[in-house]
Amino acid sequence: MSTFLYERIDSQNINRLNVFLETHQIDNCLDEIPFVMTILDSVCKEIVNLVPISQDYCEFAMNTTALAHNLNLALELSMYGYYDAALILMRSSIEGMLRLCFSSIKDKQTFFEKLLTRISWPTKIGKRVVHWEEALNTKDKPLPIFDMCVILDKLKMTHPLKGTYEFLEIKQLNGLVHKNIETIEQSDSFIGKQAEREFSANKRDEVAKYLFKYSELWLILIQNARDCIDFELKPIVLPSKELRNLFPNYSNLINDRLFFRI
Repeated sequence: MSTFLYERIDSQNINRLNVFLETHQIDNCLDEIPFVMTILDSVCKEIVNLVPISQDYCEFAMNTTALAHNLNLALELSMYGYYDAALILMRSSIEGMLRLCFSSIKDKQTFFEKLLTRISWPTKIGKRVVHWEEALNTKDKPLPIFDMCVILDKLKMTHPLKGTYEFLEIKQLNGLVHKNIETIEQSDSFIGKQAEREFSANKRDEVAKYLFKYSELWLILIQNARDCIDFELKPIVLPSKELRNLFPNYSNLINDRLFFRI
């Protein structure tokens, strides 16, 4: 750990060093984080190994996974006490993952025709009328996270979730991203607070909460995609007590996917 601190952290910033050390104290460690990161790492390796067997599915999964590195970066930021910065990065990554999912559906559209033709396009979201391909527009008013979540729910790509937007609790993250002056001054990423870095178990837990939500949604999306593209009896992640505790929605999916064939 001494070598890591010397090589990775500015030794003049005592506050950051203290936060890092407190984060790794036995009493402060959150055991679920390494468990989740191990699952994500094993799934990514499995996707790579599946390339010769199911190239279409692997291309879908790899494209949707393109921002996975941001999870590691967000965790690293939180270890130094940059909790708000970690949450802002997480929110951006969630939006990017959803947009990449639509891009992947477009690229592999023939496998998703059964889902896409269930709905008459454009479809209503509140009083507005939208088309799923509007999520691919990144120049002129791209679809917001709420619309993308509603469309994916309608497509059953997020099954068994029925309210993905509410599940992700994006509204709280929006308060950090769409800042007013008071929010900026209170943020731990504000330049005026760089000398006030301190460990916070509550904020660390908040970062972990969004990490778990992001990860579970990703597993749900790529599991449902695999069942559309190349159905296999074995799920992407095998069921276990630990998995059910952390990812109850994904666990429900792997239990009922044999009956719910997309």
